[in-house]
Amino acid sequence: MYKIDRNSEEYLTKLSKFIRVAEDDQEKKGKLRISCPCKDCNHIQFYTDSNVIKGHMISAGFTERYTCWSWHGELLQERDTVDSDHSEDDDDDSYDSGVEIV
Repeated sequence: MYKIDRNSEEYLTKLSKFIRVAEDDQEKKGKLRISCPCKDCNHIQFYTDSNVIKGHMISAGFTERYTCWSWHGELLQERDTVDSDHSEDDDDDSYDSGVEIV
C-alpha cells in the first residue's frame, strides 16, 4: 500500500478492506476505539469513527513498515504463513546478519 497512489481506486479498495478488518477486530474485542495507523497518528491516537481514520489514511498514508496489522486484528502467525508462501526464491546469500559462524 506504500507505493500506491492514495487517490487511486486500488488504494481506496484496499483501505476499505483494512477498515472492515479493523472494525471487525474492534467489535470482536469489545473495544470502543480504533488506533489510527496513519503517519501522523502512528497508533497514538484512537478514534470511535472509522471515517476519521479513513480520511487520515488518504491524506497522510500508513505509518512506515506497518505491514502486519497487529493493532487491527491480524496475527503475526497469519502473516508469517502468507509470507512463507511467497518466499521460495528468497535465498539471498549477500545478506550479512553480522553473526559469524565458526
